[in-house]
Amino acid sequence: MASTVENRSHGRSPWREAFEAVVGRPSASGECSVSISRNAKGVAQFEVVARSGSVIAASDHAQAEFDALCAKYPYPETVA
Repeated sequence: MASTVENRSHGRSPWREAFEAVVGRPSASGECSVSISRNAKGVAQFEVVARSGSVIAASDHAQAEFDALCAKYPYPETVA
């Protein structure tokens, strides 16, 4: 009697195809994300990711978000 492993097709796995479809998809226009954390000194650290069809538009959007976050989370006075 042959094992299941021996009878398995050596073609592409449906899971592999689904993974490649998700990873390989182009990002949606206007897609963005923001991460905020504080380091040991209490300084807010931001990571702003902005995707757009235009490098200029993405840069402008990321800069605007970063500036807004800097205003909302100012540099602590006690940190030298």
